[in-house]
Amino acid sequence: MTELTELDRNVHILGLQVKSILVLGGTFLFWLLFELLFPGFFTFPRWVITEDIWASVTQFWPLFAWGGLMALVSCLGIVDFIRAGKTLATGSLTSGLAGVWEEVGYRGIFIFMGMLALLFSNWTFKLIILGGLIVLAIAAFSIMKQAILRILGALFFLAGALR
Repeated sequence: MTELTELDRNVHILGLQVKSILVLGGTFLFWLLFELLFPGFFTFPRWVITEDIWASVTQFWPLFAWGGLMALVSCLGIVDFIRAGKTLATGSLTSGLAGVWEEVGYRGIFIFMGMLALLFSNWTFKLIILGGLIVLAIAAFSIMKQAILRILGALFFLAGALR
């Protein structure tokens, strides 16, 4: 088994990131379809754009710096400058895509799917409770059926005797 280089690992991770973003895109299309069919369901404030967008970006500059630093550190021991540049580029791109994946996924898709899961589980729970109550009512009726028939028979007998 051959040892994977840092560049090979970065390219593999980059491929996984692209697949994840494609899945995110498919889920996003499902979310858009759901928004068209049920516009008032998903009321989470998913996209908030501030007045000063650079103020928002500068709040998160340490995260961007950390991603760039980690990509830089991963290529420090490489003597081949072309391979080091490719490693730095794929590492930086992977870090950026991971940030996009997490931010967009968290703000819209993951919360939306969580809301759908709660809706489905609530519906399922109510269905189980209702089904249990129906089964209980049928069981209670079948247990008490003989007693009810005897009481009705006695009432009819009394009614006939009183005439």
